[in-house]
Amino acid sequence: MGTFVVIVVFLLFIIASYSTRMKRGQILCHFTGKDKTEEEKWITIKDGFVIFRGMKFDIDTRCITSFWLNKGIHYFFPTRVNYLKYTWSDRFPQNPDNYKETLIDPSARKLIDWREMFKSYARSSGPQPVKKQSALAQYLLLIMIVLILAVGAYAYSSTQTLGQQMSIMQNTINAITK
Repeated sequence: MGTFVVIVVFLLFIIASYSTRMKRGQILCHFTGKDKTEEEKWITIKDGFVIFRGMKFDIDTRCITSFWLNKGIHYFFPTRVNYLKYTWSDRFPQNPDNYKETLIDPSARKLIDWREMFKSYARSSGPQPVKKQSALAQYLLLIMIVLILAVGAYAYSSTQTLGQQMSIMQNTINAITK
């Protein structure tokens, strides 16, 4: 019994340390919708944006705060995580000092909107990227056709054998009844 408890505690410690290490480079983004529903997503700082309900929200590192996460496995091993808070009315995170306004002034917002517009125009007018397929994805259609033909051939041969056995049985019954 004592060995079992030690193993369980050891496994809990391994899971908690792994989970803590995975949260280290991530940001917890909290979104409050127009209907007062709340959503949370984990992202990395490299992403540059987060998507809630099909809308893109930018990351501003000046608005990042930290708190101790104590949900799930972190209930036993609290972890310090980075945090950004968003609302449906603004694509930038809220100011962590008062959670009412953003740190972006209207002129900077206008410049960012223009930059986004030009980026999107350049992306749409340029050559489309070619997606590279894996070896399995390249031959997936061929594999499916071969499998369907193999199943069909097996079913056909099974019905032929069944038909032959039925005719033998019918001949036997006819010979007995004569």
